[in-house]
Amino acid sequence: MSDLMDMGGHRERERQLTREVALWIRIRDLEADRDAWKAKYEAAIEALSPFSDLSGEGDEDFPDKTPVVIRFGRTTAYGVRLGDLRRAASLVSDHDRAKEASDAG
Repeated sequence: MSDLMDMGGHRERERQLTREVALWIRIRDLEADRDAWKAKYEAAIEALSPFSDLSGEGDEDFPDKTPVVIRFGRTTAYGVRLGDLRRAASLVSDHDRAKEASDAG
């Protein structure tokens, strides 16, 4: 009878270890996902940085829907709006403030 109880305890411990290993694997995968998303976020902020500097002094006189004309080579792009540049500036600024707070604390 004692051997049966020991087997039951062994099986329960085995199930517990299986759950713990599965949890550990899930945590490892989530950490990898977090690192990948963090890298993508940092790349997006880097890509937005040049656009965050484009709105200039006096732009507050214009609404977000104001078109911004971008010319490069023989191409002229009309799809960007002043509000797009403001959102880029806001995101980059928020990122920089959060990074400064993280570095300080």
